[in-house]
Amino acid sequence: MTKQYPQTRAILRLEPSGKFIDLLKDDPSIEHVMVTLSKAERVLENYGGFNNILQPHHKLTIVGTEPDATVTNRGRWQEIDLYAEFEREARIIPDWLWVYHRMEPDQQLENVEKYLSRFEWLYKRAEEMGLPHEITPLAKGVSIDHFEESKETFDRLGIDRFAMYGVQTPSHYDFCERIEQASAVLNPDGVLTIGRGSPRQVGMMPEIVDETAGWHWKRYCGLTSDGYSQYKLAMWIYKIKRALHAERTNEQSRISDFIQETEVAING
Repeated sequence: MTKQYPQTRAILRLEPSGKFIDLLKDDPSIEHVMVTLSKAERVLENYGGFNNILQPHHKLTIVGTEPDATVTNRGRWQEIDLYAEFEREARIIPDWLWVYHRMEPDQQLENVEKYLSRFEWLYKRAEEMGLPHEITPLAKGVSIDHFEESKETFDRLGIDRFAMYGVQTPSHYDFCERIEQASAVLNPDGVLTIGRGSPRQVGMMPEIVDETAGWHWKRYCGLTSDGYSQYKLAMWIYKIKRALHAERTNEQSRISDFIQETEVAING
């Protein structure tokens, strides 16, 4: 079921409503968007599905990283039934519990095991139901032991990509070290990072990272209800891709490789 998404993706995390929907209609530079599972459910309720708010070329990732109370109250059958309602093919990254540094080691390991068990259940149910979605795991854990716990499950399911959530990691250095540890154990083809998405931070990440998602773009392009700078958004996408590709491999890329040749208007 896992598929190799095109590499070096700059993914926009957003709310599927209001000014964000206007942005999706009007800006051809946007390739890939990310929303939470709860917001995806609202798209079904309020808009009748993602095909009514996304353009044909848009890729979609739906992620379960939400407030703890939200994820822990979501049952597995409720979750898989929700996957089946999405009419648009998506990559789905489940989440429903946490592994924090401040937890006791036994509780950390227990939560890693619980995550793996439920992820495998969702993955296999999605296959049995013939769902078109790509079900991608988070690499849960704060130590090499935790990633070693994941290896057998990932290998058995043929997982070749995973995501890592960096919003609650104490420092960017710690997050990069955690990516290195997980990658050394799990040997993925590529890693998606969620959070810590400025071009500078992305440029510091291990080379195995080939996709990144976050909210940094919104501030960079000045998005408000009154508009935004389309040029600055295109530049942010370019800078992220350059950080993921050219700057870390010493390869030279032209800005035209990443920005479509369209007339750009600056609003606000």
